[in-house]
Amino acid sequence: MTVQAVLKAFKRRRKWTDSRFPDKQWIEKCYPDSCPSKATICRWFAEFKCGRTDTNDAERSGRPVEAVTPENSQLEYADGGRGDTWMEVDLRYPGMHNRNITKGHEWAVYVNQVAHDAVEKVESSRCISAGFRWNPYIVKSDDDLYKSECNIDNPYRCEMGDLSGRLGPMEIGTGRRVFTDVNLPLVGNYSVMGRSIVIFQKEGQRNKLSCANILPDIHLVRLVTVKKNPGFTVSRFMEHMRQQLDTKDWLVVQDTQSQREILDGQCVQLTIHFYGPDAHRLQIEFSNLINLGSVRKDTRLGLKLIETYYKPCRNLNDVNMSVLSRASQFMILLGIFMCTLLQRRLHL
Repeated sequence: MTVQAVLKAFKRRRKWTDSRFPDKQWIEKCYPDSCPSKATICRWFAEFKCGRTDTNDAERSGRPVEAVTPENSQLEYADGGRGDTWMEVDLRYPGMHNRNITKGHEWAVYVNQVAHDAVEKVESSRCISAGFRWNPYIVKSDDDLYKSECNIDNPYRCEMGDLSGRLGPMEIGTGRRVFTDVNLPLVGNYSVMGRSIVIFQKEGQRNKLSCANILPDIHLVRLVTVKKNPGFTVSRFMEHMRQQLDTKDWLVVQDTQSQREILDGQCVQLTIHFYGPDAHRLQIEFSNLINLGSVRKDTRLGLKLIETYYKPCRNLNDVNMSVLSRASQFMILLGIFMCTLLQRRLHL
């Protein structure tokens, strides 16, 4: 545990004032395995009050570890340390115009990955392959004290997979939310990577609403040029391509800031970002669909031919070749005209 972590924790929970140092019992309750001594804590806060330290973390080299469903990320440092896991969640019901809002959804990380039972219509059989809640530390949760002791102020009292206990229930249809979790590792022996996340029905019901696997995230970027047909808009183009590829709007994303028109407005150049464990496949199918006009896509029911009416834009080399071709045709016609003119003069 670092000095910055202690300062941030006490400031955020308002556990100390200028005239009173923090109570060590609170931090021992939250961080039982890494709590410093009371003298060390008092010295840290004395230095903080004198302005000799701050709550900003020192720069450390590391690599981000990311997962999807929901969008998770955690920084793994070169010395083996790990930061908190950040989760950006945006849950919506199916349908472009579906504005339904429900609250009180419990959510949790389960041991196993899910398969086709994730879309099972019968609730009692839905997500059944997920198994049970992930609890590698064997936290005792079958007594009445668990619900009162497992909360945002005492995250290590919760089972690792009990996201509702640490972060509160989930809402669907209310927009994006960002969570931070100190006990949800994406790397290491107890990583949640390769497991599943389960969301339950509204208002605390125990029937499973939906589930998905937590998989490593891949990020690819590709430039695409498209001819602007009558009535062309980028939003319609992206919606059409996602529908053809049977993917979601957070897995194939267009960068609006890099969008620009080329070749005197005849074409538009787009920067497309591909995310998720199937990013390579999505990028290949997206490119082939634009360049070839059709592609055979592997589905659960077999190969399916998908087509698009959008055309790729000619690049500058094609334009130059077209200009050269027209110039050569003009020279040939000019030569024929001159030969005909000379023949007529000779006959005269």
